[in-house]
Amino acid sequence: MEKKIFSEWLQEQMDGRNLTQADLAKATGLTRTAISSYLNQRRTKPDPEALLAIAKVFHVDPINLFRIVGLLPNERESKQDIDLGNWKEILSKLSKRDQELLREFAITMIEKNK
Repeated sequence: MEKKIFSEWLQEQMDGRNLTQADLAKATGLTRTAISSYLNQRRTKPDPEALLAIAKVFHVDPINLFRIVGLLPNERESKQDIDLGNWKEILSKLSKRDQELLREFAITMIEKNK
């Protein structure tokens, strides 16, 4: 997935499937106001739960979506070695809720790759 602005990516996905904001809100469990905020760039970084719901609706790898919004580094950056100390620093900056979501996501990915 090429680097894009999240709002552009989201609009392209919706257009390609003829989804309205209301349709996407219903499918993801998000509010129509949240969808509108993403499309109008009032909110440029949805929370991880919202991204997972959006990825599920559009059948895309959540990791790519996390990269689009800047929650994960791009592929080139992610291929660089990051030592454990850096991970601890990164994790310490996340809320407890986001740490738990990341943990659940990691477990899901590990199970998927078994």
